[in-house]
Amino acid sequence: MGNVFVSETDHSQIVSIIDWQHTSISPHFLQARWPVFLSPPDNYTLGPKHPKPPEEYENFDLHDKEVALFEKEKADNSKAYEIATYLNNRATYKALWEIDEPTREFFKRIGDSWDDGKVPLKMCVHKICETWSQLGFSTTCPLDISICDKETLSQHSAEYKQWYGIHDFAKKYLDTDDDGWTVPQADFDEKKLQNKALLDLLVERAPTANEAMETRRMWPFPI
Repeated sequence: MGNVFVSETDHSQIVSIIDWQHTSISPHFLQARWPVFLSPPDNYTLGPKHPKPPEEYENFDLHDKEVALFEKEKADNSKAYEIATYLNNRATYKALWEIDEPTREFFKRIGDSWDDGKVPLKMCVHKICETWSQLGFSTTCPLDISICDKETLSQHSAEYKQWYGIHDFAKKYLDTDDDGWTVPQADFDEKKLQNKALLDLLVERAPTANEAMETRRMWPFPI
């Protein structure tokens, strides 16, 4: 979002787009995606169901209530975008939510392997092998993944999911991207304080000293 410039007098008017070096022509199902600022929380449910706070919300402490309300607000915004897309842009709606996930993920991971490494791509290929017949293929899958490969991939997958979860948590609650970009209106000093507070919170809640140390090692932004 830091590459899109809008008019100072009319924020709905795009006046410039910079950094074109990574643009590409791709199928619709790869171009269609949630806008960064409208991406849903992890527990989001597609369809007409209205987002609600967790059932145990009243028993939460003050901090957990704030997190739950933050997630609820994100889900409300995502739901508005989902419904608007369905009503006004049916082709994009289908591209977003009616393409089988292994197919979409495979093409996406090929392009992201430079940043995310090979593990997510290998996880995706493994998923395609497991669901080969469900994807509509009548022939045998040409790839044969051994038991040893599966065990190694399982270990690497767990490590990647931990790394990704920490990075996603940081980006989501600091409202930034992989490179730490934030909107010009944001107070950068306040963002730095939030960055440290979030890391301290995760470290404090880590169940073991080793996990606390791993959390610090994997944290994406400098303190």
